[in-house]
Amino acid sequence: MRDILIGVGLLTLAVIAWTLVITTESNAESHSNLVMKQCLEKHGYKQENFQTYDFSKAAKCHSDFRIAQKEMDNEKMRDFLADHPWYKGKNWKWEQRAEYTCVTRMDMGGIELCTRPYYLN
Repeated sequence: MRDILIGVGLLTLAVIAWTLVITTESNAESHSNLVMKQCLEKHGYKQENFQTYDFSKAAKCHSDFRIAQKEMDNEKMRDFLADHPWYKGKNWKWEQRAEYTCVTRMDMGGIELCTRPYYLN
């Protein structure tokens, strides 16, 4: 009986987690869609002129929004790295952690000691 309750509990948690992931992704997509709708309205789109409408102005408007969004994300990452420099890797590959300095100590039985890099502010 206990195993069944644990299984039901895990299944319930998995369903809740999946629902949260879908909701978060759909909110991001719906925000982008909302911006696109606003760009279409701003540049005079109507359903009646679908065949003759020039979508390039609305596309540029939406592209400008996406570029600004990426620039904000990059600025947040720069601020984070300024506060946490040990997340910088070689050649500023941000997804890699900075390398630790490792030394093998034979006098301690061949133990490898690794130290975190020091950064002077």
